[in-house]
Amino acid sequence: MSDLLNSQIVLRRRPSGLVQPGDTMLVTMPAPEPADGEALLRTTYVGIDAAARTWLDDQPGYLPPVRLGEVIRDAGIGEVVESRCDAYAVGDVVTTLTGFQEYVIIRDDVFSTPIPGEDDQLAIMSVYGPTGATAYFGMTDIGRPQPGETVVVSAAAGATGSIAGQIAKIAGARVVGIAGGREKCRAVVENFGFDACIDYKNDDLDAALKARCPPARRCLFRQRRRPDPRLGAGPARSQGPSCAVRGYL
Repeated sequence: MSDLLNSQIVLRRRPSGLVQPGDTMLVTMPAPEPADGEALLRTTYVGIDAAARTWLDDQPGYLPPVRLGEVIRDAGIGEVVESRCDAYAVGDVVTTLTGFQEYVIIRDDVFSTPIPGEDDQLAIMSVYGPTGATAYFGMTDIGRPQPGETVVVSAAAGATGSIAGQIAKIAGARVVGIAGGREKCRAVVENFGFDACIDYKNDDLDAALKARCPPARRCLFRQRRRPDPRLGAGPARSQGPSCAVRGYL
């Protein structure tokens, strides 16, 4: 399939803060040819996850940083269009680290998992995928909410926080979210079923936490690698565990 062209978004320079125009660039080149034991996947969905931003920094982690000129890394789903591997047949749907590109070579390894045809691909990219796993294991293994407790979830309108809060609700806890802006806070309560949501951009965070968090055992589910000084000594931290997650587990 040497006539196929592969559009890729690659890292041009390392961003400082938010990714800016010029940090990445679009390139087009011939699609790769699978060797023995490999298959060629055409990407149908790719995530835009918080973990992808962390991989752009020149810092070691559970995966190495993306190098300059390399494809931006993220999880995705695609369909096998050519196979020289017993593990995959043409037409198979597979979830893997596709990156931001149209075609990617896959192998029979831990990063590539076939998806049954009846499964919801978008659900696998969210609640049943790494995002949901981060929320589930962070909340159930570390947070362990109990009925009558209060759970505070930062970044509650995001992919991980919104799922984490719903897991805590299922466990019987009272759940208070923290998000930025009135629209996000409204969605957290009305769409995700949180009991309350604090707008950190407009509310007095400390006063709002005291008002919305009864003096019972509390769990803080925060989504930052570094401690948040706004939460480190506040009422949400007075009792109970703190679960810090960053990217994927």
